Amino acid sequence: MMLMFHLLTQGCMTAASSPLSGVTFVAFDVETTGFNRAADRIVEIGGVKFRDGQVVESKAWLVNPGMNIPSGAQAVHGITDAMVADAPDFRSVFAEFTEFVDGTVLLAHNAVFDVGFMRAEIERSRLEPVTNPVLDTLKISRKTYPELSSHSLENLAQTLNLPTSQRHRSLPDAMHVKDLFLILIRDQTGNVNSLIDLAGMRIGP
Repeated sequence: MMLMFHLLTQGCMTAASSPLSGVTFVAFDVETTGFNRAADRIVEIGGVKFRDGQVVESKAWLVNPGMNIPSGAQAVHGITDAMVADAPDFRSVFAEFTEFVDGTVLLAHNAVFDVGFMRAEIERSRLEPVTNPVLDTLKISRKTYPELSSHSLENLAQTLNLPTSQRHRSLPDAMHVKDLFLILIRDQTGNVNSLIDLAGMRIGP
């Protein structure tokens, strides 16, 4: 109840009027064959590029994991072996992803998961990692709304009345991360560097 009152009374500050105006962000999300980044693989990457609250471009890449997708994982995200049979491998997709995120600040919710899988795939493919800073909206949410019992993306989407969309696919989840971030930064008075200090990490060195 206190959270909803806070959202209604915090004012109408827009991203364009915040200290983060002019910064280009990419909210991204990965879908995988499981939870073990040493044994499992990425099957989809989604990214939403935005600046001053406005979407510039969005894209999703299916990835051939080189292994069968377990039925349990298929039940979560709905991505089947047939859907990725003709998809490019991670190496090819990562080249496009690198170009897509060039010069941006990345966002992920529970970034340890997404970044961990990206790192594992990059190392397996012997690729050069991107060096973009990554902001974890989970950490920012915990700092901003400590009264919430759950900071899962699903719970935050419901609590904050984010637009509903298909869940557990990379692009809709990335869009939720973008919408969540725009709410979270309404109370921010610092800049990107202060957010990186609060909730930052990197995929590469």
